[in-house]
Amino acid sequence: MTTHHISTVAHLIGEPVRSVMLISLADGGSWPAGALAEAAGVIAQTASAHLAKLLDGGLLTAQRQGRHRYYRLAGPHVVNALESLAGVRVIGV
Repeated sequence: MTTHHISTVAHLIGEPVRSVMLISLADGGSWPAGALAEAAGVIAQTASAHLAKLLDGGLLTAQRQGRHRYYRLAGPHVVNALESLAGVRVIGV
């Protein structure tokens, strides 16, 4: 594990819109981009840009079904990372 890897993953997860999308998918389900956009409170184009970053970063996978792409977490390691981060208590911020 390298510092660069940690900072890249932290940057992807740390952006509020992306963290909402990731947490929404933490139950193991697959969601279309429109539903993730709605959950995060952003328009479709904004969601698409964030989803592309999460795909490129290896945190999500996507599967096309008809007109829609369904997104899901790339594996249990992503859920573990989210749960671990949720348990960190930050003092003085």
